[in-house]
Amino acid sequence: MNNTDDVHELAATRTTPAYLRDALNVDIDRNGKTKRRDGYKLLFSGRAHSLFGTAELPFGLVVFDGNLCWFDESEPPPVPLLPVDPDARMSYELVGDRVYWSNGLIRGVVRADKTIYPWGIDTPPAQPLLTTFSGGSMDGGRYQVVVTWLRDLNGDAGEESGAMRAATIDVADGQGIQLTSIPQPLDPSCTLIRIYQSPPNGDVLYSAATVPVGTTSFSLNKRTLGRQLDTLMLDRMPPGTIVRQYRGRMYSALGSRVTYSDPLRYGLTSRTRNYFDFPGPVLLLEPVEDGIYVGTDKQTFFLSGDDPRSFQLRPIDPHGTIVGSSCRALGDDFDLDYKGRVACWWNTNGNLLLGSISGQIVHLTRKNLSLPRYMSGASLMRESDGKKQLVSSMRHPRNAGFGAADHAVVQVIRNGVVIP
Repeated sequence: MNNTDDVHELAATRTTPAYLRDALNVDIDRNGKTKRRDGYKLLFSGRAHSLFGTAELPFGLVVFDGNLCWFDESEPPPVPLLPVDPDARMSYELVGDRVYWSNGLIRGVVRADKTIYPWGIDTPPAQPLLTTFSGGSMDGGRYQVVVTWLRDLNGDAGEESGAMRAATIDVADGQGIQLTSIPQPLDPSCTLIRIYQSPPNGDVLYSAATVPVGTTSFSLNKRTLGRQLDTLMLDRMPPGTIVRQYRGRMYSALGSRVTYSDPLRYGLTSRTRNYFDFPGPVLLLEPVEDGIYVGTDKQTFFLSGDDPRSFQLRPIDPHGTIVGSSCRALGDDFDLDYKGRVACWWNTNGNLLLGSISGQIVHLTRKNLSLPRYMSGASLMRESDGKKQLVSSMRHPRNAGFGAADHAVVQVIRNGVVIP
């Protein structure tokens, strides 16, 4: 397709096939010939958006009639997992056998067995009340005490919450510490409470006891202490309109802020340190091998590096990005020398871009295709009958129906050659 040149200049030459001014419901082969596109069948009807599917899972996810649902072709209609906001677009990220999801309001995890549970654990809002009692066995000094909540789900290693600043108490020789009003989690998947204490006059806290949820009081005496507390002053990862994993951390974009988790602790972050602020709402967040593409409504950036504490930020496109229009592919799909993961997205100038390693971008459609500024979009890579296609469905602001498409654009690659 070519809608930028004069119609009289679209004829074939010795080096290029003829261009089309428009193409509807057809595929184009490597010789420029068109073939009617295969049709489609109705799986189920209703209000649906935010589709997600991957080869690693035997089912897909979708927001359908106000519920997050799973579905496959053998099980229509979709099976509800959880009621969600029917208008909030969902973002997904597969890590291992789990899909992390969020719509900017709530967040959660769907496992390969279709069980669903919250993403992260809320931090206990307070510490227990501390008093001393006689007849104990503790050495005199000032003690610090902290509690956390734990989730132990079907044998998973216990996921632990963050912890607020410790409560302190002065203890005389031969006394003990009585904990009362131990805070209780509202999350039913949290089944344990862990109690930490410091040595007398110490600054580091160690595990002293683990008790079941429902325990509201507990007595501490001199005992052998266990593992060190390493979630102090950490908090639960916030929800995001985009969630992505990169180099062992989860990233969550909400408004103009991107928050990242602690390493390999996808549910925990530091609200005071682990974030980046951008000059506008973040609409694109796509990692590649050595960094992350970040797009706002006005500009697109590349964060390069392995560790967010040493990221280097640089602008790579003076145009904003269209929300939801990105997808991931492989450089091999586009006959690049680099064969690894790349990012594709539409910008506000009507162009489809490919982002490779080191912030290198390629404009895939700028020479021959210009689209209006759409409000939102969705993209995917598909392969059928030997053709790899990047398919984008774009929504114009004047379309009232959620997910309605004004235009579908297909980039066809055959044997590593981009077909105009």
